[in-house]
Amino acid sequence: MPFRLLLLATGAFVIGTELFVIAGILPDVASGLGVNVPLAGQLVTIFGLAYAIGAPALASLAGRVPRRRLLSFSMYAFAFSNALAALAPNYGWMLAIRVLAALSASLFLPNASALAAVLVTPEKRGSALGLVYAGLSVATVLGVPLGTAVAGAWGWRWVFGGIAVMSLVVATGFRFLLPEMSGVSPISLRKRLALLGRSGVIQVLATTILVLTGAFAVYGYLSPLLFRSIGADRRTIEIFLWEYGMAGVFGSWLGGRAADRWGSGRTLPVVLVLVGSALAALSVPDRSPILIAAIFFVWGAAGGAFTPIQQHRLLALIPDAGPPALALNSSATYLGMTFAGLVGGGTVALGAIQYLGLTGAAFAAIAFVLSFARSRMSRSPT
Repeated sequence: MPFRLLLLATGAFVIGTELFVIAGILPDVASGLGVNVPLAGQLVTIFGLAYAIGAPALASLAGRVPRRRLLSFSMYAFAFSNALAALAPNYGWMLAIRVLAALSASLFLPNASALAAVLVTPEKRGSALGLVYAGLSVATVLGVPLGTAVAGAWGWRWVFGGIAVMSLVVATGFRFLLPEMSGVSPISLRKRLALLGRSGVIQVLATTILVLTGAFAVYGYLSPLLFRSIGADRRTIEIFLWEYGMAGVFGSWLGGRAADRWGSGRTLPVVLVLVGSALAALSVPDRSPILIAAIFFVWGAAGGAFTPIQQHRLLALIPDAGPPALALNSSATYLGMTFAGLVGGGTVALGAIQYLGLTGAAFAAIAFVLSFARSRMSRSPT
């Protein structure tokens, strides 16, 4: 059983590498495509928007497809999109390619999470989800620093080419190593959207959108932010991203275990306070590298714990419709990233990059209030 979960986590690692490496190579991509940094940051925005729309729609269309075939196909499509990204002639083409990459990822992550949830007993569900999403955190530990190093040595196009190769390897691994599991009866898009009417679902998804908006508004512009605050060079940024990823791996594991033991409703407020505090601290003037390192550890650990806790909450609210529930949460995640691109890009364009941390913390604070209100109304640990 753990081997199957590790296979799924590997796929999440590859997708996470492509998603997060943008933060480390954004100035290179902007220069290579002949645009400014805020405009290049909208590559994250278009990815998030396409993912948010694609996740529920594709989940409805692909419901009956056997899981191994579906996961393999999604990774082959992701490989193709990244190969195209490595050859993108201009910014317009790159935007279109990011849409294809997002649709491929939206087909993989919700189905991988749903499969992980049914491969284990209910009391281990949080841990299984945490393990799969730890793959995203490992991407920031290994994939992002490696990607920034490759971009510095050979150029940013080689980063996307390398991700394409990794995606091919993973897709082939799924095809031959992942046991076949039949698809499920498809749920129409209308019925999926009807799940929004279930008690508490809107609040959970709104919390996801808010937290991801605040966090990625900051994360997407880390390179210029750290250069402005402490004059960080590429190597220093790689170290901070590596630390962030290491903390995220730990947080993903801890968040899943904590949700299993104490309930997601009790653990989520703690995570939101930690995320908000870390983001706010990034706007404190006269920061030292040591303080930045401490901030990145807290932010990474709390951020890593957030996703499995949210998934645990949704599965508790909608136990009879796990896959579509997780697809909705994935849509909320990437809708948050879409807003993050607009919020972060707008802040940078206005010349207020030093306030990015406070901006992100404000979104986390709103999420905390919303979550607190929900827990007070339900009086339930879920």
